[in-house]
Amino acid sequence: MIINFVMQLAQDNQYADLSEVFSIVVGFFAILLLIISLRAYRRTRMKRMLLVSSAFGLFAVKTFAYHLDIFIPDIESQGIEFILTALDLLILLLFFLAVVRRD
Repeated sequence: MIINFVMQLAQDNQYADLSEVFSIVVGFFAILLLIISLRAYRRTRMKRMLLVSSAFGLFAVKTFAYHLDIFIPDIESQGIEFILTALDLLILLLFFLAVVRRD
C-alpha cells in the first residue's frame, strides 16, 4: 500500500528524483518503527521505550517536514532548515537518554 503510494508520486513527476522518493519511504519506515516501539512499551512498560518511540516519531515528522515545500511552495527554506537541524538534535538527545537511562 505505501509502496504503491510512493510509486504513484514518482510517476506524477512531482517526485522525479529517486532520492526524494526514498526519503519518503524512510519516513514511512520511521512510522512503522514508532508503532513497533509503542507496542513494546505497552508490553514491557519500560520508560526508555517511550524515549525511543518519541525519537522515531520526531524522525518521521522531520522527514515529512523536509518535503513541506512541495505542499507549501511559499514557505521560507531558512526556517525549515533551522527546524530540521533542531529536530536532529532532539532526536539524538532522545536516543542518548534511552541508552543511558536505567529503568
